Amino acid sequence: MSKKIYFKIGSCLQLPNRMAVLPVTLTISDSKGRLEERSSYLSIMPEQLSQTFNIWKNYIIPDSPRRPKIKSLSEQLLSTDGNISLQKLAENLKTEMNQWLTDTQSWINERGEVDSKIQNTLEKYANSQEEIQLFIQTEDRILRGFPWQEWEFLYPLFRLHKNTELSVSATDFARPEQKQTINRLDTRVRILAIFADNELDENNEYKEEKESLDRLKKYGAFIQTLYQPNYSKLIEALEEPAGWHIFFFAGHSHSHPDG
Repeated sequence: MSKKIYFKIGSCLQLPNRMAVLPVTLTISDSKGRLEERSSYLSIMPEQLSQTFNIWKNYIIPDSPRRPKIKSLSEQLLSTDGNISLQKLAENLKTEMNQWLTDTQSWINERGEVDSKIQNTLEKYANSQEEIQLFIQTEDRILRGFPWQEWEFLYPLFRLHKNTELSVSATDFARPEQKQTINRLDTRVRILAIFADNELDENNEYKEEKESLDRLKKYGAFIQTLYQPNYSKLIEALEEPAGWHIFFFAGHSHSHPDG
């Protein structure tokens, strides 16, 4: 029997002792309904972790204008050639995230006392042999971008169960109305094949390549073949609105000004 784990992180609030925290609710359910629910409070995200996340995010987004200059980054985040190391950025984010979420002092109850209900409950289900569906819900965009599968208390779920599913969403949402429509989408793999010889190929120079393409057609691929195309025909094919998944070329590097 599969289980669903809902991990909901609310917006910042203040406890009676004026400590700012994030309310967290952990709910475990199965096909029969709710098994248990635990509530606790999580300390506010450290500013350093927020900065680390933004650095990581801005480097994995191609050509992000918000990338910090390499000179401003710690040498620990650089590769041996002096460039930024994405692997080190990811490891740094993972480490700081776990330091915050795993620290026992980060979790407290309404009286401000250390509270381990959330961690203990997650540990109880970590070695479950059942299929797990995990839902992370929060309005915080940074938290939604976290690599939750790397959190020490959730990692066993992914290590032991290859079918564990992770879903991340906002806490406030509504399923949009869906009108029943028939979408006739072309889901075939599109291949543009260019040959440097003519269509006859008297010497059978590209016999194997053509046979391979013919086999792909039998499996449902859409293949457009051009033989010795000039420049305008080649550009016209490349700019087709539907685009191409694979560009295949068989021939030599010599070309003429017009193709």
